[in-house]
Amino acid sequence: MPATIKILSVEDDDDDADLLAFALEQTPDRSYELRRACSLAQMHGILASFRPDIVLLDLNLPDSRGLDTVRSAVLASHDAPILVLTGSMDDETGIGAVEAGAQDFLPKPEMMTPILKRAIDFAIQRKSIVRAAELRAATDALTGLSNRAAFSRALDQAAAHANRHAAGFALAFIDLDGFKQINDTYGHAAGDEVLAAVAKRARSMARSSDHIGRLGGDEFVILFDGVVVEDHARRAAARYAAAIEEPIRLSSGMDVRVGVSLGLALCPADGRSASELVQAADQRMYASKMERKRTRRRQAAS
Repeated sequence: MPATIKILSVEDDDDDADLLAFALEQTPDRSYELRRACSLAQMHGILASFRPDIVLLDLNLPDSRGLDTVRSAVLASHDAPILVLTGSMDDETGIGAVEAGAQDFLPKPEMMTPILKRAIDFAIQRKSIVRAAELRAATDALTGLSNRAAFSRALDQAAAHANRHAAGFALAFIDLDGFKQINDTYGHAAGDEVLAAVAKRARSMARSSDHIGRLGGDEFVILFDGVVVEDHARRAAARYAAAIEEPIRLSSGMDVRVGVSLGLALCPADGRSASELVQAADQRMYASKMERKRTRRRQAAS
């Protein structure tokens, strides 16, 4: 729990707002930073510069009423937990608010200091548990990168955004050459070390707007947001490839190397849907892999 809990109260009734502020002031072992919005519109304006640890939300506001208020607040709140403060003592209202995305609800007649403090703490802790569970579900356990499902969702969102806003991005497929030989020669534990090292190097090369995932096995993917020129995409992908192809020191003390076969696709040049871009990048990655094999055969024969 943070030392000072930042609270955004979305409440249009002055008396209820004053009661909330008074209840928070009566907590000697806890520090609160309280800001207030009187409507959803004001809430949006405050959230542009203020990131609360929790939103205390009245259901009925001048510009929204009932569960629609919760749904709108959930979308706007930058993933902050929401505690609904309702004038109704009807549990059905509160349960509906939780189903709409709030973490908990508290009837306003019960808004006394100890109860309010516990409700705030519970909502923050519950949201933290949910976030952790969502992160585990979206993360590849070995590498810490986005897993296939999470990366697919990110790619779908990027494609939808690009189509709505006439924007673009690049998608890179990476396959590790020589990985199977490392697995066969040194064992799967060594292979796992290689995959973890590749992921670490990829993260070290990433811009804040890059999204990296592992599809499974030795296949990795990178989404370069905002990159629409092929030459720029190739240079960005080449930086990753150069880092990955440096020798990797295993825990046994052995140095190993993997190569990189790379396939690139650009939105919208190579497609506007996630499936079109995946197909294009995968085909080019496979072509790159075949060309590298032919090159090695020619070198071996010469």
